[in-house]
Amino acid sequence: MKITEIESSITEDQATQLKVIFADAFGTPPSESFLERLNEKKDLSILMAHSGDEIIGFKIGYTRFKGIFFSWLGAVLTEHRRQGVARELIRHQHKLCSMRGYKELQTESSGTKEGMLILNLKEGFEVYGFHLGHEDSPTVQLRKRLEQ
Repeated sequence: MKITEIESSITEDQATQLKVIFADAFGTPPSESFLERLNEKKDLSILMAHSGDEIIGFKIGYTRFKGIFFSWLGAVLTEHRRQGVARELIRHQHKLCSMRGYKELQTESSGTKEGMLILNLKEGFEVYGFHLGHEDSPTVQLRKRLEQ
């Protein structure tokens, strides 16, 4: 597996590849404004996991506040799950954020996505809050302090 990064706005072709993975992972396509929402983010970072020429997963984040990086969205194609792809994307993202001087990572996880919540906890995140998210689903807020 190889991981590459896009650090600026993404093209429609790249967004189309991410939309396929998003739809597979979440059971529904992303909103029509997906590309626009991505390109509005400050210091956007999109990590993509490749198996050969195929993109099999992604991890998207951006600067939320000064010194704080928000790990916003990640997904892995169904047939590549439980092979460590999400873990490698998370670890790569955390390493890059540390090298870029971020002090803290933040993320949110749906209370219905136990696997992602457990992975975040295993990778050093701690729970710091809770709110009702999309369609009033329970959402856990997590953070991780980064070593400099």
